Amino acid sequence: MKKSAKLVSLLLAVMMVMVAFAACTGSTQSDEPKTSETANTEAANTQTEGTETTEGTENTEGTENTEAAAPADYRDVTGVDFSNPTIVINADDYDSMSDFAKKMQNFEIEEGTIVEINGFEGASTMTHSIVVPNADNSESIGTTYEVVGDYEYPAEDTPIHITGVVRMGEYYRLIVVPADMIEVSAAE
Repeated sequence: MKKSAKLVSLLLAVMMVMVAFAACTGSTQSDEPKTSETANTEAANTQTEGTETTEGTENTEGTENTEAAAPADYRDVTGVDFSNPTIVINADDYDSMSDFAKKMQNFEIEEGTIVEINGFEGASTMTHSIVVPNADNSESIGTTYEVVGDYEYPAEDTPIHITGVVRMGEYYRLIVVPADMIEVSAAE
């Protein structure tokens, strides 16, 4: 009986790791994002004009990307300048996407960073991701994105092109994309 419980536990743990890698959601760091999210929400709720918060002290006029980093609602992209992405990843650049996805998962990409990615719609369960396959198409890696506005997500493996802003969602980092900043191509 004890061996069965250990085997089931091991199997569940392996499945959870596989889901985490597939969705690139950062689920292994769930406590840290919740704490950061709670702190950000509390700071946003108590902030009034003329008062300062720890994140607000770094904001200066003319830095639209930084100002867009921590609105009260992470989906609010008002005033964000998407015209000059800091990070650009092509659909055939697996190594860059792998590096980016790891940095997103580890909170090493600064909130407010503008990102442009050409890739493919990943497998969706509860979230949507943009993925880039390796050279022989044996695996792919990606990151989670969320579209703001009226939009219907495409089917898995559909080529897509997004430009969005890195934000702290409810539990993990993701790319927030306005509906007019996503292009869908016909499946190849």
